[in-house]
Amino acid sequence: MSVIGGIVIVLLAITGIGLILAIPGVIVLAVLGIAGSAIGTLLVGRFVLDAASSSAGEPDTLVVAFAGAVVLVAVSLIPIVGGLVNFAVSTTGFGAVLFVLWERRG
Repeated sequence: MSVIGGIVIVLLAITGIGLILAIPGVIVLAVLGIAGSAIGTLLVGRFVLDAASSSAGEPDTLVVAFAGAVVLVAVSLIPIVGGLVNFAVSTTGFGAVLFVLWERRG
C-alpha cells in the first residue's frame, strides 16, 4: 500500500465526511497493492529469465511468475535487505499499475 495513500486515508477518516471516502479508498489501495505485488513479481521474473537465458523465445507467464517468486522468497530470507527489496518490488509494481490506469484514462 502506498504510504502517502495510507496517510491521506487516515486524514480523511478523521473527518465525518471523509470516512465515507476512506472505506472505499482502503479497498482500492488493497486491490492495487495486490496487483502491484503480482506485477512486481513478474518484472523480477522477466529480468531473471532474460539474464539467465539467451533464447529468442518468450517464456510462459507461469514460468516468469515462478522465477520471480522464487527469487523474491530467497531474497526475503535475508533479514533487513529482504524487506527493503520486497517493498521496492511492490512499489515498482504499484507504480506500473497506476501508470497503466493513468494511460488508459486518456
